[in-house]
Amino acid sequence: MVVISVIKHTSAKERLVLALDVDNFESAEDLVFRLRDYVGIFKVGSQLFTSEGAKIINMINKAVLLKELRLSI
Repeated sequence: MVVISVIKHTSAKERLVLALDVDNFESAEDLVFRLRDYVGIFKVGSQLFTSEGAKIINMINKAVLLKELRLSI
């Protein structure tokens, strides 16, 4: 069997995943806002999600949206 894969040209940012393996919301928020221009995906660890729930996901979505709005102005 021959497997051929097509590699899409992606930027380093699109391939960079940052695991948010921190204990609290404030630490995660600090990392997200400082690194959102350089990271394509933020991965939420199970400990952080268990302690913060959807609040952490909403914060990441807002941070990324604010960055995109800033770039479009």
